[in-house]
Amino acid sequence: MRSAPTFFLTSEDGRLIRPDEKFDFLDATLYPAKSRVELTLHLPPEYANFARVHVCFRMQMTTEDAHSAVMDCKYSNARLLHADGTNVDYGFRMHRWSRVNFDADVCTDGGVPSVRLLLTDAEGLCVHLSRPVIDTDIIPTEGL
Repeated sequence: MRSAPTFFLTSEDGRLIRPDEKFDFLDATLYPAKSRVELTLHLPPEYANFARVHVCFRMQMTTEDAHSAVMDCKYSNARLLHADGTNVDYGFRMHRWSRVNFDADVCTDGGVPSVRLLLTDAEGLCVHLSRPVIDTDIIPTEGL
């Protein structure tokens, strides 16, 4: 059986909850406890031979507090960054699924090929992450 890419928290910056198997669309729900959360996307072993991969997943930001000021906002202040701090995406609409597409460098995390990400300014939100899809066809940037 081929292993699938899966999100993990790399520090004690919050909780990452896995849904029951019946929710096959979702990979996890993240509850950030700090303003800056380090996420690691563990890849199947065959991706160890690639320097870069294309990553695609969907993300939704919600809040459990119906009286929160965030409920009145249409967009969150959260930012998704590469491990080096460069921007992946931001301006996520609250309570709507957003598609996240980007190319990333493959590194190793305890011998496991991985993609490292940072999520900032998401404290107090529930961040739902779909099962990621990984591809070795990266988007060419020459001529942009």
